Amino acid sequence: MTVATVTLEGLAPTVRKLEALPRRIQKGPVRKAVRAGGAPFVKAAKRNAPRRRGIFKRTLTQKIKSYRGGVVTLTIVGQLKGARIKAIKGLKKGRGGISGRGDVVPIHFVEEDIKPHRIPKEGGGPIAIKTPGGRIVIVQSIQHPGTRGQHPIRRAAQQAEKPGVQKFQEKLETEVDAEAAKLAASA
Repeated sequence: MTVATVTLEGLAPTVRKLEALPRRIQKGPVRKAVRAGGAPFVKAAKRNAPRRRGIFKRTLTQKIKSYRGGVVTLTIVGQLKGARIKAIKGLKKGRGGISGRGDVVPIHFVEEDIKPHRIPKEGGGPIAIKTPGGRIVIVQSIQHPGTRGQHPIRRAAQQAEKPGVQKFQEKLETEVDAEAAKLAASA
């Protein structure tokens, strides 16, 4: 799994303003800033996806999670799962993905190297394969040759580090100032 960690500098005045806000108000600006900081990473991951318009590319997204009562907020970039995949515009069963079935290729199949391995038939029966010449051959298993990972996530982490930090800082400053102004206006 690829993890990007970033160190922020020069935010002391903004952090002081944020800490001066009531605890219940602090969470909003932080969540918005974390989302804004993760957006360049998602864009870079989609740009690095193996195909221009594929199911894999359309499933990449980010999710914001808060822990410890909002003290720790982070963005998780990955794939949509389950019912959310079915809501993707233009996704039709039987087109693209694994074996042309419309199944989403798991992110680790694209990101990491896959060693050569044997693929047995599910249920233990024979597998019918159509050769490029059109003949049908019956086999008990298939030897997968392996693949080299294309590393779209790793490359995205490198490409989006500076833009992500910049967007985070800009959004945090804007949101903290806006919340401070609202609080001052209501008092």
